[in-house]
Amino acid sequence: MLTNIEERKITNGDIDLMIAEIEEGWRELSMIGMSCRDIREDLVRLSQVLDELMY
Repeated sequence: MLTNIEERKITNGDIDLMIAEIEEGWRELSMIGMSCRDIREDLVRLSQVLDELMY
């Protein structure tokens, strides 16, 4: 077991895992961005419908 003073070498496997996690994070962020755009479009349409009902 490593103590707080000892350092562990970063392996190629560690780097590959970090890259995979970063890529997954970017995919999730992209999906969130698309969802936000969809929600914004829905809100604009809803606002237009409400405006038409009010006038």
